[in-house]
Amino acid sequence: MGESLIAGTIQRHLSRIEKLDRSIKQLDQGLELATGLENRQALQRAIAMLVGMPSATVGVVLCTFFFQGWDGMGLWYGLSFLALSTLVLRPCVGHVDSQTRALRERLLELVYQRQRSQEQLAEVLKQSGSVRNPIDVKEDVAA
Repeated sequence: MGESLIAGTIQRHLSRIEKLDRSIKQLDQGLELATGLENRQALQRAIAMLVGMPSATVGVVLCTFFFQGWDGMGLWYGLSFLALSTLVLRPCVGHVDSQTRALRERLLELVYQRQRSQEQLAEVLKQSGSVRNPIDVKEDVAA
């Protein structure tokens, strides 16, 4: 009876470790996707700032200083540059939250759980060599 109990305990620990490994792999893939998303967002923002900010500056300059320039067209050129700036910068306002920090914390938690399960399994395997008599166990519990 003691051997079947130990074998069942070992089997439970092994299945728990397998489940944790699958969860860790899935979270790792999710973390890779989230990191890629953040990198793409950073690149898009950098490009938008490189195009949008100078065009906004040109638009403001044309609208204010060269208002009468080019036969009164300075205002229209300035407004068109401001519109271009708005169109370029608008997609950067919407930020997609990738939950990278939460994914990292959950991944770390699962790795710790796997480590504890492996330690418990090692303990069970170490104790399996010396199976205790149920009477001894009852005496230890009573004491």
